[in-house]
Amino acid sequence: MFESFASDLAAKDFNGFKDVFMLRLGDVDSDNDGMDDDWEMTCFGSLSRDGTGDFDGDGVSDLAEFKAGTNPKNDSSILRALTVTSLSDGSTTVYWSAVPGKTYQVQYKNSVSDANWFSLPGTMIAADYTAAKLDNTAAASSNHFYRVMLVAP
Repeated sequence: MFESFASDLAAKDFNGFKDVFMLRLGDVDSDNDGMDDDWEMTCFGSLSRDGTGDFDGDGVSDLAEFKAGTNPKNDSSILRALTVTSLSDGSTTVYWSAVPGKTYQVQYKNSVSDANWFSLPGTMIAADYTAAKLDNTAAASSNHFYRVMLVAP
């Protein structure tokens, strides 16, 4: 949705007043594969993909790419941790590739063999194509193993 005073966005709009424009994409999934038809048409040119395939061969299904907001035609466009940096105060910062406007949750566990993951407080809404979360609990443990999860829209 946006507002504009431009007279060339709608035919014969010469009234000089602000107009409100709205374009709605998504929410229609006529083939019931979990991916919006508009997104499928934009990305693949048809509705023939069922979400289980991996068009770009990056190891992430088309459905997961749809949910993450990544590009299913670009094998470098995936949700992944980029780096973990330890700070002098014992805290740690986790950086990951992101999609602006998407919400993420960072989780950790103290050992790879631990069954349970613990969420760092709060979620993170990405403002750019990378995001970061500070872990102040890291100082209490000698190791933390992290994962970043997309919070369902």
